[in-house]
Amino acid sequence: MLFFEKNEAFKDKASAIADGTAFGLWYISGDSFFNCSVVFSGMPIMSLNSMWEIGEDEWGGSMELYDRYRVGLEYQATPANYHYRGAYSLKYDKKSYKLNLSDEKLSLCGLRKDDDWILNALYDDIGLIRNATCYRLWNELTTSNSVDGDVTCECEFIELVVNHEYLGVYLLQDRIDKKKTGVTDEDYLYKQKDWVRPTDENDVHGSDYGRAFDVKWPLDAEEDNSTKHVAKEPMKEFMKDTYYPGRSDATYDEICDELYLDNAIDYLIYSMVLYAGDNLYKNSYFGAIHQEDDSYRFYEIPWDLNSTFGILRGYSMETGRAADGDCWNYVGETLYRKNPKEFGALVKERYEELRSSVLSEENMKGVAEEYIDYTVNTGAYGRNLEKYPQFDSGDATYDYEKIWSRDEMMTFIDERMAFLDEYMEKVGNGEVILTDDEE
Repeated sequence: MLFFEKNEAFKDKASAIADGTAFGLWYISGDSFFNCSVVFSGMPIMSLNSMWEIGEDEWGGSMELYDRYRVGLEYQATPANYHYRGAYSLKYDKKSYKLNLSDEKLSLCGLRKDDDWILNALYDDIGLIRNATCYRLWNELTTSNSVDGDVTCECEFIELVVNHEYLGVYLLQDRIDKKKTGVTDEDYLYKQKDWVRPTDENDVHGSDYGRAFDVKWPLDAEEDNSTKHVAKEPMKEFMKDTYYPGRSDATYDEICDELYLDNAIDYLIYSMVLYAGDNLYKNSYFGAIHQEDDSYRFYEIPWDLNSTFGILRGYSMETGRAADGDCWNYVGETLYRKNPKEFGALVKERYEELRSSVLSEENMKGVAEEYIDYTVNTGAYGRNLEKYPQFDSGDATYDYEKIWSRDEMMTFIDERMAFLDEYMEKVGNGEVILTDDEE
């Protein structure tokens, strides 16, 4: 039989979950007994168990998901394989995973049915809620533009256990792919992965283009050199016209014909509001949609949004960033330089529209606080902090509790929006003077 030890914490279960209270549990059978401690979580729990090694840092085994919040999906188990994912982040103590379900597609935590998932470690997501908050804000924002397919990840928080070891809070994410964007066999999907620009914008076949972008659709493009060469041509031509703001030969109207203007405006405003400095020239996807005249039109999708809301490099809040207007991506800057008054007026008009809805202080702070309360009240934030009290960026080590403040994030939102309300008046009048374009 099973028995819990008496504990006053049972009288307030919500507080016990938030505090991570450990309850004593006994199993007694005849003359035999066993005891352990039980901690209840308010967050779904995923368990990965490896049974064999597929290759270096890749394992085969099973996935189990315990999610009492979705009726009929409280427990799911299936064969799966998983491996580490990331580039720079692979050196972190807490690593992200790519998860592939071997036999079937499942809806996990209420997300779309799929067999291909990302487990984001959130190790450098200070406060754990930046990615989730930003993904949701972008998806809310895009519901009111005219572009189809420019949506980003949907996600849910989980706690992860791998081979019986607790690894902390992760963000279960679907992927930006053909299924999400709706690209067809005539279209392309690119992942922008590096800040690099070719040293000569006329060298459309330069190796730097390979460092800057991967072709994500068609799926076989990166494996076959001839397919890869053809697939990258639309992106190379687009870069020539938009990635050299001070020296592009294309006219404003020609560039507008190469992209979905609503999306370009939204991406610029969104980046400015979040101070998303790590998403200006990398950490985004581009959809290239084939047109009847065999040209392509581009839209951009943000992802990997940990460096937002005042945190960029150095992983510390800097109040001065709230009043910094230097947050233009290449596409937005090129359009503004070509026609500051027309493009500026469009940016200001859209900004004012969004300020009364998605980008109001009330909505942005509400989304962030919802996720903060959730991670704290489920007890998961405290367990993650106990597991990882420090963040080692590779250059320095920081105490999480010293670099994360709920109040500072909310203050940043207030100060950032107050600054942008004035700054957008100048943008709308074509009065912003941008620094000279540099390599």
